[in-house]
This record gives sequence, C-alpha cells and structure tokens, in this order.
Amino acid sequence: MRRSVPTDAEGSARTRLPFALQGSIVLGILAVALIGVAWLLVNLELMPQAFYTAAPIAATAFGALWFLMALLQRRARGIIFAAAWLGAALSLLLAAQGVAQVGDTLIGLILIAVGVALVLRGLLMADVALDK
Repeated sequence: MRRSVPTDAEGSARTRLPFALQGSIVLGILAVALIGVAWLLVNLELMPQAFYTAAPIAATAFGALWFLMALLQRRARGIIFAAAWLGAALSLLLAAQGVAQVGDTLIGLILIAVGVALVLRGLLMADVALDK
C-alpha cells in the first residue's frame, strides 16, 4: 500500500529532501566557512588592526563558555572539543598580548587543555563528585 504524496494548496506535489538537516551541523559548516574567510583576509593583511586584539578575546570567551556549558551538561565529547578550542584561543591571546608567538605555544596549550578535559571526562564518566 503506497501513501499519497502530500500536496500544497495549488495541488503540486512537494518533494522531500533525501537527507535531514541538523542545526548544529549547518552551524558548524558556516563557522568553518567564516573562519576560512577570516584566515584568508588575515593572510592578505586586509583586516583592521582592532581585529587582532578583539578576535582572540572573543575566541577565548566563546571557548570558556562552550567548555562551561559542556561541563554543566555533562557532555564528554563537547568538553574535549571545547578544551581544544580554548587551548588554541589562549595561544592566540598570548600572541596578541606579545607574550609569546603562536608557534611556540599552540601545540602545548592544546595538549594541556585536552589533557585536563580528558581527566574531567574520566571523572564525569565515573560519576565521581568533584566536591569530595
């Protein structure tokens, strides 16, 4: 038994997409595209000088908020990704402040942040209270 295809007011058949769109995936694709455009503009030196001080602060705030939300929601994968983002953002922030170059701190800060996230993930998966 076949179902009839739903029609709209004019009587033409509506076709469904062969896939489902997920909001988080679409936002992720848009974010990657925006980061790519920003990276291109930075490499072409077309960004205003204020961008180089504001972007690392915004990226660090976003990473800290993402990490905190993932921690409060007890999402283990989100904690690890947010920690990697936060490590990279902190490296950019140190470079913007003139403390160290990005190449000197990027890998180290990402590895430290992901290591801390793995420890927290282990505590969350073991269902251990953090206040003991």
